[in-house]
Amino acid sequence: MAIMLCKKNKDSMSVTFGPDTSIYNAAKIKSGLITIISMPVNNYRLDLSKITDTDVSFIQLLISFSKRLKKENKKLSLVNLSRNSEFMYTASSCGINVHELFEFEDG
Repeated sequence: MAIMLCKKNKDSMSVTFGPDTSIYNAAKIKSGLITIISMPVNNYRLDLSKITDTDVSFIQLLISFSKRLKKENKKLSLVNLSRNSEFMYTASSCGINVHELFEFEDG
């Protein structure tokens, strides 16, 4: 699977991340996020359900992406994310309360 799969709808962008969002792919993920942030959409929906390997670098990228979107009055939500996912486990292990930082759909 690709690192990021993006699908643009009328006013939203759905992004599904591949299994490895660790530091090894951080530069590619950052480049992808920089590319999609300029798209003419107001809502970004990030699907993190396929992630099996991640680390704090990915969480930092998402926090930065979220802050940039807020400055531009755009919305970000995380979708299809279970409480026992690798992303949630990693965030918790790093002491990051993602529920304070992001809006969630489906869980």
